[in-house]
Amino acid sequence: MLDWYKYYTAEKGETVFDLGAGGFRKLKGESMLHYSNSVGEEGIVVAVEPVITNYRWLLQVMLKNQLSNVIPVLLAIDGKSGRELINISGRIAGHSLSIYSTRLHQGKVPVSVMCWDDLVDTLNIDHVDLVKANIEGAEKGMVLGMTKVLPLKIGFKIHTARRGGVKIKTMETLLNEKGYRFTKIRQEPRDTSYLAELVK
Repeated sequence: MLDWYKYYTAEKGETVFDLGAGGFRKLKGESMLHYSNSVGEEGIVVAVEPVITNYRWLLQVMLKNQLSNVIPVLLAIDGKSGRELINISGRIAGHSLSIYSTRLHQGKVPVSVMCWDDLVDTLNIDHVDLVKANIEGAEKGMVLGMTKVLPLKIGFKIHTARRGGVKIKTMETLLNEKGYRFTKIRQEPRDTSYLAELVK
């Protein structure tokens, strides 16, 4: 399901992080646009995308739709900050720090990487209502890098069927330790959507 992100709703005035905002096929920047409309002028959407081609699409969508409540960020999210090599997929989506398909793999390029704590510090954000995370295998690193400004909700699309995919039990354990309830939302052939809700 291409618009899986709509399972994770945002309200007017909320702060949303759209991690992996580049989109898929015809849905370039679609989730960013969706959340921008949902939170309205008083809300904020941080659209994070590591691959420059996809990032430029986000900027085009922002300009075309005059999205004044979106902060675009060119980097990947992981457990530490610095520079890493990202696997480039032969399709629009699927670029990953860890997962790759031998059939679609088109090499690697260096990208800037930031952990969650450094990202919210850099943006001076002290409250996050929702994170949409379609980050192709970097989910574990992202959660390990979260020690402050814990989002109230995190929507994950986890690719367990691909090489390098994160283990669901590992994610559940890490999130439980941080005070989250971890729930399956939808099962699809190659990936599964989950919602983590902060309960403590």
